[in-house]
Amino acid sequence: MPDSTPQGAISMFDAHAPDYAATRRRLVPSFDQFYGTAVEALGLIGRPPARVLDLGAGTGLFAGAVAEVYPDVELVLLDGSPAMLEQAKGLLGARASYITSRLEEPLPAGRGTRSSARWPSTTLTTRASGTSTRAYAMSSRPGSIRER
Repeated sequence: MPDSTPQGAISMFDAHAPDYAATRRRLVPSFDQFYGTAVEALGLIGRPPARVLDLGAGTGLFAGAVAEVYPDVELVLLDGSPAMLEQAKGLLGARASYITSRLEEPLPAGRGTRSSARWPSTTLTTRASGTSTRAYAMSSRPGSIRER
């Protein structure tokens, strides 16, 4: 039986990090359309986003799609799995900053956590708790948008 604790989930994502991006592309129907639509939604801000906070960033798939369209955007990736963020670093390098943290923990002060737009991974949107919802709500500034 899989470990359903937060540490068990982190361990599971750590174990699957090397194959995660390829697996996700294979399992998510219309992968490019899904992420493309999310990136297009950033246009609702009315100006290029200054900073995008990717909550539950995993291997950086969404952040990578954002970087292609908005080369000047500041990207902040937050994930509880160090191995997933290592994969994201392989994709984005110094183009982004990385925070290893769970959403049940308070968002670190500074480090770009106030953002023009936030993207909660599809995993998070199916598992939102009161604490993760508070962290999500506190991570934007006036005039920003969020995926919901």
